[in-house]
Amino acid sequence: MIKLYRFPYDVPLGLDALEYFAYAIKMSQTGWFPTVQNFQNNGWPAFLSLFFYIMRPSGFLDYMEVQRFVSIAISVVAIIPVYLLCRRFFAVRYSLFGATLFAFDPKIALNSVLGITEPLYILFGTLTLFLFLSRNHRYVYASFATCGLFALIRYEGLLLIIPLSIMYFVRFRKEKRLVYRYLLSIFLFALILLPMAYIRIQTTGQDGIVSHFVAGSNYVSENVIKGMPDDDYPIVVEGQEKIIIFMLRGITILVGYLGWLVIPNFIIFSGFGLYFIIKYRRYRRLDYRIVTIILFTITLLLPAFYAYMRGIHEIRYLFIILPLFYLIATYMSKKIDDKFGKFNLLLILILLGSFFASMLFVDIDKIDYEHEKEAFLISEYIVKTPKIINVDPIDGNYITTAQIVKKWPTISSVAEFDVRRISTSSYNSLEEFIEKSRTNGLTHIVVDGSSSRAKYLKDVFEHENNYPYLIKEYDSVDYGLKYHVKMYKIDYNLFDGHANNP
Repeated sequence: MIKLYRFPYDVPLGLDALEYFAYAIKMSQTGWFPTVQNFQNNGWPAFLSLFFYIMRPSGFLDYMEVQRFVSIAISVVAIIPVYLLCRRFFAVRYSLFGATLFAFDPKIALNSVLGITEPLYILFGTLTLFLFLSRNHRYVYASFATCGLFALIRYEGLLLIIPLSIMYFVRFRKEKRLVYRYLLSIFLFALILLPMAYIRIQTTGQDGIVSHFVAGSNYVSENVIKGMPDDDYPIVVEGQEKIIIFMLRGITILVGYLGWLVIPNFIIFSGFGLYFIIKYRRYRRLDYRIVTIILFTITLLLPAFYAYMRGIHEIRYLFIILPLFYLIATYMSKKIDDKFGKFNLLLILILLGSFFASMLFVDIDKIDYEHEKEAFLISEYIVKTPKIINVDPIDGNYITTAQIVKKWPTISSVAEFDVRRISTSSYNSLEEFIEKSRTNGLTHIVVDGSSSRAKYLKDVFEHENNYPYLIKEYDSVDYGLKYHVKMYKIDYNLFDGHANNP
């Protein structure tokens, strides 16, 4: 109910979801993996292409709604392994409590309608942990296989092989065939991973897994330690100072998003649960299950910290640890039952409160879909004729989506699009941006007056009469839209005259 409450009907996909969509469409049309450069996480779109091939929706938006519905369905299915993971530690009623809190989590609900990787990523990540904590060796073997699937969805999932291997030797260190069984587990992991890595090398030139870890290490070595400039931090800074800057930025963003992640459910239930666990374990030896949870949590936080260190602001990097948060919350429900003995009544009250809190959070944090629809309509107008514009000119980033719609049902590569964009960063004025971008074919300026974009673009929106060389070709207000966007064509003859006689 929560996930369908704000389903964005007739709103197209954008950003990362659009890349997965285009890949899945191509794969469903050709029956083979598309050749797309720098596309490493193809597990989700490859899975999605099966639904496109089987269902064969009629229109462009129908395909996109299939992508959203599949994402929602997977997000609902993920509740099951969360429950099963709780059962590794608690009785049925406590486990239902933890799984229900996860089901009501508003951030998961909002993310599930975006059509991106998180639902499938959470499903396989939680399933891997559940299987590994089994006492049955066959399930432990299976956990290495699901870890391979986990890494296919997002390449940073490969890191989980480290805590899996460590805890495997800790758990089974007294067994005679320890090495043999571990090698068998690694074989199953490789059996899942290597065929896709080979396909990626054939189609993109990179395996999409090890190659990106190498790229990440090169970034740390060159741009952080040696202080070379980059897009995220273009200033040349001495190595030691830049390391501190990057570390502080990563810690600050990580702590901030962890604080946002715990609202509304975790801050009450998991906070007290963590307190009770620490208090309880202070006098008792940690068993392998608790150590496994700790190692998994630390490992899964590393990719998020790396992204935040580079200044990428995305809370969804932390969604993978939500099942572990609610596992801790489940411990609180047991403590409440032990203390008061009226678990059923208290459970109902808590879950009802969680449900309404989640609905309220979803309603407050919801996307303005009418605004998104208008942004898409404006994008369709912008891409009617070939042009080169400033990058990220309006909300929603639907420029690429509109160009795909224009060429539908053919899915073209970005290089074949008629509208290209030039970055506006590193420029102090509009004149400087136009002068240095004219050799790259800049033809138009698109502005919406947003304060989040370059200040000189906002000034164009507010004081267009100060720029006589900009000829207005479009104003969204003239079409009865609430979202105000303007598009100007650059008259270079007037621009040169203005530059000579400012």
